[in-house]
Amino acid sequence: MLKSDAQFSPNFFVVGAPKAGTTAAYHWLRSHPAVFLPTVKEPSYFAYAGNSAIPTNGPYDPDYVRQITVELESYAELYETAGTRLTGDISPVYLLDDYAAERIVAACPDARIIILLRDPVERAFSQFMHHVRDSLEPCGTFEEALAQEEQRLRDGWSPGHGYATYGHYLS
Repeated sequence: MLKSDAQFSPNFFVVGAPKAGTTAAYHWLRSHPAVFLPTVKEPSYFAYAGNSAIPTNGPYDPDYVRQITVELESYAELYETAGTRLTGDISPVYLLDDYAAERIVAACPDARIIILLRDPVERAFSQFMHHVRDSLEPCGTFEEALAQEEQRLRDGWSPGHGYATYGHYLS
């Protein structure tokens, strides 16, 4: 779909648990002259293709959500100036989304996928603290947030609130 419609598909993807180093990887790779990464750090197209990225419940960062690319044409436009460089997409949400891997394989069967992981407990707490810092976590303690996690996710909160859930890498 992506190649035939837009004549474009990334050469590689960096997916991985949030707070596992994808931002550092983005900056390192973006500084390499043979690599092109779009200015949007996490386009997340293959997680949301054609759907809204706005969570149905719970707090979220509207500036972050506004940068998510949900339309094919907009996604391809991010890469218009790539030239002959290797192109990549660094979107941690692909590891969390049930359908992103299928969509990537269907559109980009030859792409390489790099998965970044981090100790699940350290990662979960780091994500919680990130949300506290950005006023996206209403719970006063990590323990309270963990106790509410399953219900929050069932209620449509953002995947970023899956502190423990998304640390089960084999699931």
